[in-house]
Amino acid sequence: MHQHAACARRWRQTAVACLFACSAVGAQAAAYEYSFTTFFDPTTADAFDTRSVFEPVARLLLEDTEGGVRFTLSQPIHSFPAATSAGTFLQTLWLNGPTGQWASTGGVGLVAGTGRLSTPAVQDAGLTYNWRFEFASGSFAEGNSASWTVTGSGVTAASFIPSFGWPMLTLVDAGAPYNGNPGGALNFIAARPAAVVPEPGTVALMLTGLAALAVGVRRSRQTRPTVQ
Repeated sequence: MHQHAACARRWRQTAVACLFACSAVGAQAAAYEYSFTTFFDPTTADAFDTRSVFEPVARLLLEDTEGGVRFTLSQPIHSFPAATSAGTFLQTLWLNGPTGQWASTGGVGLVAGTGRLSTPAVQDAGLTYNWRFEFASGSFAEGNSASWTVTGSGVTAASFIPSFGWPMLTLVDAGAPYNGNPGGALNFIAARPAAVVPEPGTVALMLTGLAALAVGVRRSRQTRPTVQ
């Protein structure tokens, strides 16, 4: 009887550990990352022509936060042609999402013109967007990043992942041969977000819970009474 009680207690403990670990992993899953590698090619007459590069010019991370979503946009140092030695600059991020209140939280700040649009803006290839996030001219250089939040009812990371269309990012000061547009402006798109891999600490927690469950199973087998 005592053995059965101790075994049941161990099972409860290990089950709770596994549940906690798996819940932590599930919480981490509400994050998505876009890589901007495809742009509308100004060197052709077809407005729908695109070209892709191996190295992303920017990355966008969307994460659930209390009451809404946190955005982190970064422009790594890259080899895409630039008009000057200062490199390229990020100007505008176009997205689709629900109504909410935005606030800058770090890095390059957003400026006037940022917000949800009353009338969707039409961009390259006829893609439309109802959110515009604007940065001051010449402020978002390579090697920099920006973070901000959008909060409100029903605002989550997933609510900014549309079932159609793609996020669009306007890069300026592009160099030859892609400098045909005014200001060397190019619109990059990111077709599909990648689910973010859980942090090492979260994975370790999950593995600890699974290991504890395995130990509980082994011990329960060792202490199981023999039927005569």
